[in-house]
Amino acid sequence: MEYDDFIFPERLKEQLEFLLNNPRKIPSPLCFYGLPAKGKTEFAKFLGEKLAKDTFYYDCNEFIHDIDFVTGVRKISYTYPIEVDEERKNNTLGKCFILDEWHNLPAKKQDLFKTFFDNPPSKNIYIVCCNTDSKNKLRNVLTAPIYSRFHFIRFDLFARDLDEVIEKTKDKFPMLDDDFIRNNILDYRAITREVKMKAVPEI
Repeated sequence: MEYDDFIFPERLKEQLEFLLNNPRKIPSPLCFYGLPAKGKTEFAKFLGEKLAKDTFYYDCNEFIHDIDFVTGVRKISYTYPIEVDEERKNNTLGKCFILDEWHNLPAKKQDLFKTFFDNPPSKNIYIVCCNTDSKNKLRNVLTAPIYSRFHFIRFDLFARDLDEVIEKTKDKFPMLDDDFIRNNILDYRAITREVKMKAVPEI
């Protein structure tokens, strides 16, 4: 996947391009948040691939009852050797940690990361992905101590973004019907699935 494969409004692209162009200035931990299916996780993986020598992905749903979750992340951060891919050996950062579905972690489990997030290894990047909506706002899904430690980037589309993103989607994927794009513009996954289906040659 390349950067041009993502369809984001310009206001969001400016923030993301800053990260790509200034890896040493990235505030960490980062928190990508917003409604589901907005490209948070996919862009986090892309960012890790482009900037770090190795990526470690965690689905937090699998660690809800794991008392050693933060210990494991800390150990890998400091002691685990980097498996350098030939294409990534010249990347600026060392390790990228993606903590996906963070909103599902219980408060006590989140707060175990407080001390670690205060001073994470400077050559690594930590990206937390959170789903939020009108009922589950950011301050409701993060504990106060964790909230105070994150730098936030919101992936939601606003009403003012819709026309821009619809036109970009039409230009990028001319095989998609206009009605389909308008009806699914808020669902990045639905559009991606449809593009893959349209790309499969008929037998």
